[in-house]
Amino acid sequence: MMIKPIFSTVAVAAMAVALVSCGPQQPPAAAPAAPPSAAPPSAATTSAAAAPSLEPAPGAATSRAYQTVVIPGSNSASVGVFRVNIATGQVTNGWGSATTMQPIADVTLPAGQYHLVGWSQPAASDGSVAWGLVRVDTVSGRVWTLNGSNPYNWIEMVPPN
Repeated sequence: MMIKPIFSTVAVAAMAVALVSCGPQQPPAAAPAAPPSAAPPSAATTSAAAAPSLEPAPGAATSRAYQTVVIPGSNSASVGVFRVNIATGQVTNGWGSATTMQPIADVTLPAGQYHLVGWSQPAASDGSVAWGLVRVDTVSGRVWTLNGSNPYNWIEMVPPN
């Protein structure tokens, strides 16, 4: 199916026309210096090049107990929802129109600060979606990848010897 490359070509051409039609580029004006007592920058004012922080905002650490990652579906694949308990690392999942989430079998994990990072690629011509999920403990630095298909299991990525 040639729709994706055609749309990609059209999108790139549209961006090129937009850039050319913007006229000569002028350097952005310098931002005024913040007074020394100013509050730290918010996410809205932080540079786009700065890496996002996984740390909760001050005062919000006790209010955020879970993180959710959604794996997009397609015309023939259901949407997947994964939720991690940030303190324990326990992950549950549900697919499609499920009304309950099922825990993913795991080893006993120490208390930590666990987060999920998911990825997926656009649906293939047959509707299948390639995807993956990684769990990270930002306290210990340990990393696991999700393996298999339901039932899933976690495989820890270990540093080289």
